Amino acid sequence: MDSHAYAHYLHHKYFEVNYSDGMVPFDQWFGTWHDGSADGEARMEARFQRTRAKANAKVNNTNATTGR
Repeated sequence: MDSHAYAHYLHHKYFEVNYSDGMVPFDQWFGTWHDGSADGEARMEARFQRTRAKANAKVNNTNATTGR
């Protein structure tokens, strides 16, 4: 399904996807595009995992340097 309304629906369903209005393909450029497909779901989950890993590494690094 290729419509602005569906992309907007997905933005509210997941919030972390489909930020732009579709006129300029920012979401495709920055990896936040979700088209509702299983591949889109997999890309979103992979992005979440990378973000979580980066945040956990930062916390672990801070704890290691502060002795917590």
